[in-house]
Amino acid sequence: MVLRKPYAFLIKHFQKINVVLLALVAFVFYRLTKFHTFVNNYANTGIYNDNLNNVSNYVNAYLILAFLGIIIISSVLLYLLKRKDKPIIAYLVITIVNFAVLILCLYYKHYFTYTAKDGYEVVSAKLLSDFSFIATIPYYVFLFILIIRSMGIDLKNFGFQEDKEFLEINESDREEVEVQVGFDKHKWIRKTKYYIRNSKYFILEHKYQLLLVFAIVALIGIKGFYNYFFVENRVYKMHQTVVSNSYAINVKNTYLTDKGYSGQIVANDGEYFVLVDVDIENKSGFDRTFDIEKMLLYVNNDYYIPNTKYNDYFKDMGNLYKKVAMKGRSKKSYLIVYKVPKPDKKANFVLKYQDLTAGNAKLVQIKIKLVDISKLKTKGTGAFPNEFIVPLNLNESMTFKIKEFDFKDSIGYSYKVCDITGSCPMTTSTYNAPSGKLVLEMKFSYDGDDKQDFVNFASNYGRIRYKVNDETKEVPIKNAISRNYKGNYLYIVVPKEMKKASNITMVFVVRSYQYTYKLKGGTNN
Repeated sequence: MVLRKPYAFLIKHFQKINVVLLALVAFVFYRLTKFHTFVNNYANTGIYNDNLNNVSNYVNAYLILAFLGIIIISSVLLYLLKRKDKPIIAYLVITIVNFAVLILCLYYKHYFTYTAKDGYEVVSAKLLSDFSFIATIPYYVFLFILIIRSMGIDLKNFGFQEDKEFLEINESDREEVEVQVGFDKHKWIRKTKYYIRNSKYFILEHKYQLLLVFAIVALIGIKGFYNYFFVENRVYKMHQTVVSNSYAINVKNTYLTDKGYSGQIVANDGEYFVLVDVDIENKSGFDRTFDIEKMLLYVNNDYYIPNTKYNDYFKDMGNLYKKVAMKGRSKKSYLIVYKVPKPDKKANFVLKYQDLTAGNAKLVQIKIKLVDISKLKTKGTGAFPNEFIVPLNLNESMTFKIKEFDFKDSIGYSYKVCDITGSCPMTTSTYNAPSGKLVLEMKFSYDGDDKQDFVNFASNYGRIRYKVNDETKEVPIKNAISRNYKGNYLYIVVPKEMKKASNITMVFVVRSYQYTYKLKGGTNN
């Protein structure tokens, strides 16, 4: 095949071609740093959601075309320099590295399109992150070299005697030539030694210009590393404070449970609740409402929005979030509730907050570790007629004792009835147990001022467990007196068989802890 030599055109526009090559390399470098951020986030969180942040946002036609442009241009310049006996090592490395990185990016695209959906593997994810970082390193050298060539800083250090000599074009550069492919090992060895020798001369002759270019590339690198480690790519841990949208956010505790405050299962089959205890500080000088819908919980590759309709189940856990404005320069603790499918043991949990309406609010990513409080644990035991303490939360507890108890067919009690004049005379009434039932009458003492608090506590958290004929049964604690009764007796309607039970125990379940108070017999199982 006979072609016309392209040397004349390439020599004449050598510097401009390097400018184009520099622009393409800079574009690829920028996209690779963004891609590394994406891959490293996946390695740190174990979460990839192709609907929200698809790999195609990073490895796409624009990036592939840029790679191809670099490979084609550097190959053409490589051919030119080889024919003119000029140094080719820089363009050879640029060609090889960009081809290799292109293959690597195509592999990553395949991995996230197919393999990542099958599950998260720590080793594979870390390797992906490491290789994506390594792929960016050669581009600092490429930028350094291409900036020098684009600026035309004495091209002779690359084998040209003088710029004007290099730009001289004779008819031999336009003549037709027969293309042949060959390889001379000894010639390459001589060339390598030649490059090393001339590179030393070049560095000594142009150290100030090189220092300037090096400073530019170094600043680009420092900025990139800073953004990577401290801005765009940082995944925070619990108990670390991070600021976004003028909110300081600190996740203190996170829990997993399927039970309400009294130990009752409140989640549907196959579902759980994630509770996030978080401090939020409004650092702005004006009142505003923290939008919890901007704080998404990612479980593996799926995300969930908080929901306040389940708040009543967790009133013992903290200050449940309410959509109320926070004063400027104020701080509040909130308990935020998410409903999620039952997670597996290897599931990854990440909180992500970003208010896009705030313009420049940065994305906050906090990796959380859940404490499973769904398993029931026996915490404390007591026995009649001793005093017993049941903690309700970190700040409250219920201290009481049962002074006496008995089973009756009917009971008499007094209560107040207030009329329209404001008078509240005492009234006496009788309660008769339904057929097949008895009334368990328990006299109690309670360290609080309002005895109704103990009645409410027993009704919300307690039940009666008893054993008859080696069979253990339970009944809820529900006060039989519904009127405005203020006495220190608790009346519970129970089956008649309970009177003959060998064991009777009051059981109180507060969240995931069980407390037992024995009224009769030995240990209940």
